[in-house]
Amino acid sequence: MMVVFDVDGTLFDTKEEIIRSLDIVLERYGIKKISPEEADLFIGPPITVSLPRYRGIGLQQAADITREFREIYKGHVAGSPPYAGVRDVLERLRAAGIRIGIATNKPSSQVDVMIGTYGLEDHFDVIKTKEDPDRSKADLLAEIKKEFPDEDRYLMVGDTMGDLEAAEEAGFGFIEAMYGYGAFPGPNRYRIREIKDIWAILELSDIISDR
Repeated sequence: MMVVFDVDGTLFDTKEEIIRSLDIVLERYGIKKISPEEADLFIGPPITVSLPRYRGIGLQQAADITREFREIYKGHVAGSPPYAGVRDVLERLRAAGIRIGIATNKPSSQVDVMIGTYGLEDHFDVIKTKEDPDRSKADLLAEIKKEFPDEDRYLMVGDTMGDLEAAEEAGFGFIEAMYGYGAFPGPNRYRIREIKDIWAILELSDIISDR
């Protein structure tokens, strides 16, 4: 079995530091800062997608803001802690012989700092980050499947519609992290309120029937 996790809102509680860093750049550009009610809209999808959608700016300006945001966020990324229970779950998965991966829209420069700061770097069999804007999360999952072709089950744990859509496109089962930042049009078949609840899901024999 291979279990692949998203990062924002799934393994790490990143909202506060992302929004704080992004607001600094938006203020420089004279663009309205992000209200608490909007914060979840800017977590998960690439900023180059969310800014044009929710602030009506052009793609080039969104790209410029994203570059500046990443420079600022470098100094804040280590302040985003893993959710309670993450380490225990990862260690238990490894002890059970389950392979563990990451697939995230974050670049490796951010992910490496986060997992290194909290001593999680040895817990993953594969980490796929988004360095190329033309690569989708579904592409990342497909690459994982190609690198580990002999697993009997492939599961994606995420908190947004983007995670769900990527999982479906890549042929992964999906587990919704209800504690994260995303919103879904209806309840997903498999959901967890805390990361430790994943064990109740993994015990279901029919979990791959959605693939």
